[in-house]
Amino acid sequence: MNNLIKSDSLKLLFSKSWIYPVVLTILMFIIYFIDGDAQFVSSGNIILGQGIGFISSISNVDIMNITRSSMSYSIFLILIIFTFTISFYTSEYSQNTIKLSIARGEKRFNIYLSKIFIITIFSLIIYYMLSYIIFIYNSIRFGFNPSIEEVAFSFRIVTLNFLAIEVLILLSVFISMILRTKMISNIIIFLFLFIGMMMYMNVWSIMDKQSFLMRLFLKINPIYYISTISACNFNNNIIRESLFYFILGSLVILGLSYIFIMKEEFK
Repeated sequence: MNNLIKSDSLKLLFSKSWIYPVVLTILMFIIYFIDGDAQFVSSGNIILGQGIGFISSISNVDIMNITRSSMSYSIFLILIIFTFTISFYTSEYSQNTIKLSIARGEKRFNIYLSKIFIITIFSLIIYYMLSYIIFIYNSIRFGFNPSIEEVAFSFRIVTLNFLAIEVLILLSVFISMILRTKMISNIIIFLFLFIGMMMYMNVWSIMDKQSFLMRLFLKINPIYYISTISACNFNNNIIRESLFYFILGSLVILGLSYIFIMKEEFK
């Protein structure tokens, strides 16, 4: 397993596939620096707890507003993460390198786990990099001096948001594993997120009145959790739901991936 992780790390480094996610992440901060008061795909009031979406403006200088602003560009970051995930994983099929690993006697599921590990660590780095560059920038801009407890609180919220992104990573890999094509996999994941976002924007305040199928679709969609947590809206047990979603979603997708991998044929 260690050899696989080292191999995938070198593949990420020398393939230079890490460059465009990092460049785009830096570009997003530059855009934030130019105009830090924007709303992206949001619904409801910008007051904390009364809306959802991605809001970068800061109405009051406190830890909640600073944290919400630091996660406001998550809407763009998840696009970068899932496209990178699909690109990195499908390259195994397009370059036929997965056959070489299997021929060397590596276990199929270990190959899969190695790639998940590398994708997760890299995604975590760029996610925290953007979130906390914005966090530090806003703290300096508004003269906000957070305590250690406030920084720890912010870190927990940002990490909670990433748990839903991790499920998105697993789902993206699973879809690309089945389809083995970069373009169609990207389209499917994008449509899944886009439709989920549009539906959630319209019904978030009346979720309890929606049909079972509507609520089910939204609650299996990562965007439901990401857009709610990014707005620092902690009503309706979103923290408990997010943790449950991460645990159950990860177990289900990992289980399905294992079954598919063990039956997968390579020609």
